[in-house]
Amino acid sequence: MSVYDTEEEQVEALKKWWKDNGRSIIGGVVLGLGAVFGWQAWNQHQDQTAASASLRYEKMSQALQVGNGESALKQGEKIIAEWPDSAYGVLAALDIAKLKLDQGDTAGPQAKYEWVLGQSTDSSLKQVARLRLVRVLLSNGDLDG
Repeated sequence: MSVYDTEEEQVEALKKWWKDNGRSIIGGVVLGLGAVFGWQAWNQHQDQTAASASLRYEKMSQALQVGNGESALKQGEKIIAEWPDSAYGVLAALDIAKLKLDQGDTAGPQAKYEWVLGQSTDSSLKQVARLRLVRVLLSNGDLDG
């Protein structure tokens, strides 16, 4: 048995239901679409950020390979400033420390290695920084450090 006797009663019931629930449905659809598009935009932003950091690190590596220490140092400092929470920031700091150590500077590498220890979430990179820091401290005669 049908609850409604005529089509007019069904149409009236549908209109009443839409009047009561239409705003909620439209709001839910808009909210759902906003969430989907927002998530996609966030993922695209993350990908672009990673690509930019990768490109900058590649430029730094190329500068190191050709022996252009000044350019590599500038590129590395930009990486650390713009992407300090990324692995590229940590790798750039390690490369800068090695470059400074090769140039005879011992204070600069120590600061970079300590920065890596405080910044990195990767335990293997922390271990590398810790070992290199120990070597720098030992070469400086700082046995307590």
